[in-house]
Amino acid sequence: MKMFALNFMKRSYIKDSHIHHLNIDDSSRWLSIQEVYPGLMASNTIKELLPHQKESFLERCREWYREAVKQLYRRIYLDDPVLQSLSHLKPSAIVNETSPITAAATIASGLPCITTMLNVNAQQIDRQWRSLLADGNIISGQWKGKSFENFWLAMSKIDSYRILS
Repeated sequence: MKMFALNFMKRSYIKDSHIHHLNIDDSSRWLSIQEVYPGLMASNTIKELLPHQKESFLERCREWYREAVKQLYRRIYLDDPVLQSLSHLKPSAIVNETSPITAAATIASGLPCITTMLNVNAQQIDRQWRSLLADGNIISGQWKGKSFENFWLAMSKIDSYRILS
């Protein structure tokens, strides 16, 4: 939602606002019409438009983004425990020991397609998650500042039984 909102709203407002409280109808929070981001492909095409055509086009873009955010708010339950638990998967949360021991179990039970896709059960995911929280290299800060992708790629190669023994 924030990604769509950044296309037509002031970055400072988006950055300082919680996702639950974005007021997309407050025009004082909007970018000027010239600053609305129409998308990569449209950015090239828009250069060929006359000024009044460009303004009209950007106004339609802004309305489309506003409607997209409204529709997302209607369709996504932001207080879903599974969505809340996803924030605990960040390497910084694990390294700083702020991830709850139950985060993976919450996600695994809330998204059963993951266990099916990975051909594992929730108990295996829970055991591997808890082994990450006990790994000395992780706790010692080896992963501080590392990217999300590199962290989880390395974690996928760890044998949880090695860590627990």
